[in-house]
Amino acid sequence: MTKGRIPLLEPPLEQRIRHGAWALVAVFVASFAVQLFTQNPPLTWWGLVDLPIVGVLAYGLNRKSRLAAVMILVYLAWVAVAQLITLHSLPIGPYIILAFFLGRAIPAVFRYHARVRDSASAAHVA
Repeated sequence: MTKGRIPLLEPPLEQRIRHGAWALVAVFVASFAVQLFTQNPPLTWWGLVDLPIVGVLAYGLNRKSRLAAVMILVYLAWVAVAQLITLHSLPIGPYIILAFFLGRAIPAVFRYHARVRDSASAAHVA
């Protein structure tokens, strides 16, 4: 923590992680609902496969899995490239929401594990 910063104003790591997982699920469910009702872009079989994958990744993020955090980044990059190739554009709104929440949640997962590791090693020293 930087000097002069009030620690109470920073949300707990668990809260950041939980909000990131919920935002991931909410954005993908909302985009699926928009596709379902507006047919723009047309609904494909991949949309049905997409939801369980996102659900598993969000569950892994909520369980503070570092592997899930990295896989979310890889998966979202892959989805963005696929959307850019097929639609020739990107829906920027969902990516802004995900960038905000996941930009806080994914580093929080790694900080959480560093904190657990440091506290475990400090217990062995004492």
